[in-house]
Amino acid sequence: MSRSDAQMGRGGWPKGRGRDADGNRGRSVVEVVGQEGDVVLMRRSNGFLLIFLGLLALRLLLHEWVSEILPARQTGAVFFVLAYGIILRWRVGMYLWFRRMTAP
Repeated sequence: MSRSDAQMGRGGWPKGRGRDADGNRGRSVVEVVGQEGDVVLMRRSNGFLLIFLGLLALRLLLHEWVSEILPARQTGAVFFVLAYGIILRWRVGMYLWFRRMTAP
């Protein structure tokens, strides 16, 4: 895996669509510490628990609000489709990122 310095951003991340001049994509749950060969060393963010609890609270509030409008079966279907769409987008994005990282 050999990339020129012009193609790589800060922390060894490739520059690309949706990134700033240093190759950063915005706030992340993990921080890149370094890279040894093909292994990327990362450290968890201190804000992970806060972000997780905030998303859980948001999900519970939205679920209560939506359950007042839609019946239980439709509410479950809406949240299933939403979760599936988010997971699918995330997995496709990770695959494309992997392909860019492993491209010759």
